[in-house]
Amino acid sequence: MSNSPTKDGMNLVAVLSDTLTFAITYYFNTFFIFYQRIINHLSILTIGLIINLTLLYFQYLIQERGVNAMGFWIFMTANNLIIPAIMILFGKIFTEHPPQSINSIYGYRTSRSRKSQDTWDFAHAYCGKLWKRTGRIMLPLSIAIMLLIINKSIETIGIVGAIAETIQCIILIATIFPVERALKKNFDNDGNPRTTNTFSSN
Repeated sequence: MSNSPTKDGMNLVAVLSDTLTFAITYYFNTFFIFYQRIINHLSILTIGLIINLTLLYFQYLIQERGVNAMGFWIFMTANNLIIPAIMILFGKIFTEHPPQSINSIYGYRTSRSRKSQDTWDFAHAYCGKLWKRTGRIMLPLSIAIMLLIINKSIETIGIVGAIAETIQCIILIATIFPVERALKKNFDNDGNPRTTNTFSSN
């Protein structure tokens, strides 16, 4: 006996979501290992695993327990708000209450940002401001995109939601590059200021 259209559609959504998540996790993980370990690659792997497990669990709920399209839309909408919310939250933390001392556990941890206390402070102020601005743009856009598919099928909601989350992940990771450029522009290789730093985090 063949599966129902809904189950077939959700199988397609699951395959697409798992493939996108794996690709992002693998390729960005590999890239950043060789690019001066800009971010903790284990964090990307963990995020990818959590996304995968969450999507697979919700696939199970839909197939076995009959979760309807509205329930799935609420789930995908909540997922699409996570990254913008995190960027706004940590952007505010980094600008107002950044980690005071250089460490390898918490904060914007790159080889360049940890050259000196000056680079550490500058990186958090710059990254925090950038994250707040980006998150405030992404949040309403994410809501608008999900509202456009509120009455669509489970298949459409899943595909659009997965694509939106993929774009969000790419944007989040891409914010590293302007921060690194700003650090390189304002500090030498030893972490000493090239000129008087006039950057403001307000």
